Amino acid sequence: MKRFSRFGILFLSLSLAFALLLAGCGASASSLSQTASSQAPASSAPAPTATPAPTETPDPTPAPASDGLEELLSGMLGFGPGTAGSSLSSMGRAADLLNWSAAHAEADEEQLTTWVTAWYGSCTREERENLSESWPMVRDAAQALIQDPATNAPILEDAGASLDPAQPDGQAFEPLARVLDQVILGKSA
Repeated sequence: MKRFSRFGILFLSLSLAFALLLAGCGASASSLSQTASSQAPASSAPAPTATPAPTETPDPTPAPASDGLEELLSGMLGFGPGTAGSSLSSMGRAADLLNWSAAHAEADEEQLTTWVTAWYGSCTREERENLSESWPMVRDAAQALIQDPATNAPILEDAGASLDPAQPDGQAFEPLARVLDQVILGKSA
């Protein structure tokens, strides 16, 4: 009888585990659909809905939404100096932040600080460390785009990003950059 190598045994074990995993997933999905269909109500009458108590009143001036800023900031996670594609990633994120700043020039630093601080508070320690490396790259790329968008257009195109407007507004970006410096890097203006 021929003796299996360690690699062969490992491969066989992983293949068996994968097959069992797939078989288990298929069975649970079909049993879930059967359970859901058997629990469906027999009548087609709409379910009663709860109405809020008359004493509850909505806040007349809700805080304005950050309109996607958290998603853009999360785009700075996962790359940093020395990682493959970091130059393109930083240029793409810079263009996104410049576009957001131009579209939200009315946001004051207090609002920006509230939004950025809330988002940053939800980041893990590792994500915060990553941000302390990636944010300076993004900030430098944004400054390069502000100073000379035409020269940086090929890099921006390679990154799959664009500027709107074609000439970014440095004054609209500065409040956001100051807040990010303060929150991420601990630098004050």
